[in-house]
Amino acid sequence: ELELESVERVGPNVLVVDHCELRIGGEVRESEHVYAANEAMWTAHGMETNGWMATIQYRDQILARNETMPPGSGGSVRYRFTISEDLDPEGIRLAIETPELWETKVNGRSVDLTRGERWLDDHTRATEVGALLVPGENVVELDGRPFDVRREIDGIYLLGDFSCTASDPGFSLAPPQPLSLGSWRQQYHPFYDREVAYTFSLPDGDIRGVLSLDDGDWHGSFLIVEQNGRVVTRLWEPPYEVIVEGDGPLTLRVVGLPKNLLGPWHDPNRPRGRAWIPMWHGPGIPTSPQPGESYDLLDLGLFRPPRWTPTV
Repeated sequence: ELELESVERVGPNVLVVDHCELRIGGEVRESEHVYAANEAMWTAHGMETNGWMATIQYRDQILARNETMPPGSGGSVRYRFTISEDLDPEGIRLAIETPELWETKVNGRSVDLTRGERWLDDHTRATEVGALLVPGENVVELDGRPFDVRREIDGIYLLGDFSCTASDPGFSLAPPQPLSLGSWRQQYHPFYDREVAYTFSLPDGDIRGVLSLDDGDWHGSFLIVEQNGRVVTRLWEPPYEVIVEGDGPLTLRVVGLPKNLLGPWHDPNRPRGRAWIPMWHGPGIPTSPQPGESYDLLDLGLFRPPRWTPTV
């Protein structure tokens, strides 16, 4: 086995907050899963369910509903998460989908996310909010009035250099911990789906050899093998082997999977290799906020160093 020199997380860590309190028509609902709140918002405005869920729009029949909504329609949602006393929140960013459709506040102070950087996709923007965060409980409020069919209640994301520790509900933010070999989930990165770079020392002497891994040595979407800053190959199916020669550092980049970032997290059947709407919100899926320990998350990462075998 090769000697591990360093481990580097390539992107920011991520906290997903997937529970919220819906405030609508003078009612404040108990904290619930975002998809349950979304359904309640739509049904309160005369829709059987979210107009975009497993439905097809004929001409503009869904969009045209906006013309029927009075100015006082719509509502607001509040997301709560906790920051430990010893975490410096500087640099932490908030990301939400379609920020142009919401008025956003962090701990009561307005934030314009429409000018934020693109994150995840073209509809999701991220803006630094570290200066607005405080130790203990923090509240992000999204207000949307009047009701707009383009607006959906979904999870929000916190991005930065921190650890995610399991709490009840969900996860809390704590000071960052260095990554090593092993599961990202078990090292306080439950939602992280980007890359982690593992750098190893090659044997001295400019010797040619075969670098190899077994199925159980890692888990992710694929591997990127780099030597001296140059991509040697990409591996996504067995055998996970590549011939390398020369000395200097060799880096294995494990690329994650979207399952941990996007779910589903609460389906008691714990589906693998497939996903459909009822796995997020449907019969048998809890609608109340769940403790972090119960989230269905994959063990991603590099679990053991690669083997290096000299060639004749």
